[in-house]
Parts: sequence; structure tokens; C-alpha cells
Amino acid sequence: MIKQSSHIVFLILLFLFSVDTFSQRLLKMSLVIDNKTEHISYLTRKGISYASAKELALALGGNYYYSDETSKLELKFSDYNFKGNRQKSISCFNQQAR
Repeated sequence: MIKQSSHIVFLILLFLFSVDTFSQRLLKMSLVIDNKTEHISYLTRKGISYASAKELALALGGNYYYSDETSKLELKFSDYNFKGNRQKSISCFNQQAR
């Protein structure tokens, strides 16, 4: 019985110390725009940084639209807009005519 309980304690300790090694650390970047500081969450995986499009649009003073049905994302700013699709690797970045 003692041998079995020591195995259980060892497995619990192994689990507790190994869980953190596989988790992603959420970091914050700061953007300074017109003397105003905005913070955006991001994480880095395999050398690529991923940030929230919603937070980026709000920090840069734009609007965003996301459709769950079509998995399309659109970010609108005063001079340009960005359209992306989760299912296709094609993105569209357009400058709006003035």
C-alpha cells in the first residue's frame, strides 16, 4: 500500500511541475499613439507573434467586424481596411480612395 501511494504522490508532483512547461505565456506590448499608451496582448509561438485583431483595431482607432458563420474578419480604418478569412490563407489589404 505504501509503495502504491508513493507512486501516486510522484505522479501528482510530476503533473504539477510539467503543466507549466507546455503553457503559452500571454505577453503585453505597448503602443504609443498621439502620447496615449495602449496595451495589446500577444503570444509568441515558433518565432511568430500573434496578437488579437480586436485589440489591435481598438488600439489603432479602427472598427472591426467578425462573422462566426463565414469566419471572416474585417478591420476598418480611416485610410485602409483589412479583410481576412480563417479558412483560406488569402488576406486583402486595401487603401481607400479619398
